Formats: sequence, structure tokens, C-alpha cells
Amino acid sequence: MTGTGMLALAAVLLALEVVPGTHRLGVSPVRLAAWGLAWIAAAWAATWPVAAGPGWLGISPGGAALPLAAAAWWLARLPARERRRGVAGLALVAGLGYALLRVLPTSLPGWVSPAWAAGVITGVVASLIPVPAPGSLILATAGMVLGQGGLAAVLAVSLAGGGLPAAAAVPVHFTVAGGEAYDALAAAAVTAGAMTILGGDLPPPGEAGDQGAGRP
Repeated sequence: MTGTGMLALAAVLLALEVVPGTHRLGVSPVRLAAWGLAWIAAAWAATWPVAAGPGWLGISPGGAALPLAAAAWWLARLPARERRRGVAGLALVAGLGYALLRVLPTSLPGWVSPAWAAGVITGVVASLIPVPAPGSLILATAGMVLGQGGLAAVLAVSLAGGGLPAAAAVPVHFTVAGGEAYDALAAAAVTAGAMTILGGDLPPPGEAGDQGAGRP
């Protein structure tokens, strides 16, 4: 997703202020748009090379760190029982994201973006996990980052050995939270948010009382 596309998305998020069901996100559209713009800037600020050989491996530190920091903040504020469910959901989404990124590049027709397809599927699954808002957004983005980290680890080992996995279902060049991997993150966030507005997440903890609990 280009910077222009994400700016347009931020404008849409601001417009969501008047859309029924937006409260289910657990974050106001204005706050969500501000977070999204900060994420864009962080994701595109720098890319660090990690390994090279037959291919190239890198990471966008800002693009990867912000979702993980938000997940840590959200999990730390949950009650113990919901925290365990959140951690389990995060592991599930991470495993799914890893599997999709491994399989989809060689399983889809050329006109379908594997990154966007992986993001959409991940966002739908994240929105179905019963956790307090804004859990679906957290699980979709942080889970996808962790899944990309798993793929990066596989690639790093392969590049260190002088070759790529025989299945060739992984890219020769890959950047965690950057390039097409960032598209997967954006697609996951957009899909999880849309599904939540339609009726996904549980209400934030203490919705009848403490409105701040469980928010990033």
C-alpha cells in the first residue's frame, strides 16, 4: 500500500466518526487515524538489512515495533483470564499469517496479491476471536508481524546455508513489515476493523465503567 493510499485510508477513518458501530473498535476514529499515520511514518522511515545471499532479508523496525508495542500494552491491561485468551489468539493468528505467507505466493492466480489475500484472511480470523476491543486490530497486526518474523527466521537460516527452501513458496526478497509484507499488515488491519464494526470484538473491559481498560 502506498503512502497516498494510507493517507486516504486515514481520511476514511476520520469519516467513520459518524458511522454506526464504530464504538466497537474500542478506539475512536480520530485516535485510530493518528495511530495509523504514525505507523506509516515509522514503517517507511528505515529498513535494516538482516541477511543476504541468493536472496535478501530485511526488517522495517518501525513497522514491526509499533504493532508489537500496542499488543504488549493491550495484553498488560487485560485481566489474567482474558490475557491468556489474548496470548492464545495472538499465537493462532501468528501461525496462520506464517502459513499463508508460505503457501499463497504459489497458490493464487497472478492477478491476486498474495500479501493482500493473506492480510484479508488473517483479519477475518482475528475478528472472530472473542477478545475485548480493540483486540481484533491488535491480533491482526501484531499476529501478522510475528508470522512474518517466523518466515524471516526460516529465510535467514536458508540464506545462511546458501540456499532457499526447496518448496520455493517463500519470496527471494523479503522485508518484515515492509514492502508487500506491509501490504499484508495493512490488509489485516483494514479487514479486522471492518469486521469489528459489523459486530466483531467484545466490548472493552468495563465498558459500563472504566472506558480506558484494554485500550492500546
